[in-house]
Amino acid sequence: MEPWDDRGHTRLECPRPDPVVVAIDPATSSTAGSDETGIIVAGKDQTGCGWVLADASGRFQPVEWAKTAIAAYRAHCADRIVAEVNNGGDMVETTLRMIDPNAPFAAVHASRGKITRAEPVAALYEQGRVHHVGVFPHLEDQMCALLATGAAASTSVWRAFLPIASTRSVGL
Repeated sequence: MEPWDDRGHTRLECPRPDPVVVAIDPATSSTAGSDETGIIVAGKDQTGCGWVLADASGRFQPVEWAKTAIAAYRAHCADRIVAEVNNGGDMVETTLRMIDPNAPFAAVHASRGKITRAEPVAALYEQGRVHHVGVFPHLEDQMCALLATGAAASTSVWRAFLPIASTRSVGL
């Protein structure tokens, strides 16, 4: 493996996480002022460490985020796609199924705010138990803003935390 970067959490490669999930936090619109649709590939290794493998987030129409998520699922040989469905319900799964009817999918229903849900995973980052494979400057800037302000503002920063948290909630 490559050495750690000077910040201690980024590598160029990692042990194969198992499971690997593609997590989607879909935005409700795709205009220039809209939140991004968060699409992250991440997983956990045998020691319980989380690994962020890719960030494919952006402002997409629904069919485009579905194509992007399916492409990430295939490129990373992921085990499952998970998506927060609070702001899309059945539309999220239906949109994915239009692109790949056989992709394994699990819906995640949020019952608490994003900040509250992010806290346990933020603690894992603080403990050095979550690492990034590569550098994700936009994602990292959003994560720092979230932690500094305590509010997600207009970002979809939860996308960094969803896949790691989801491995437990969807039985992986």
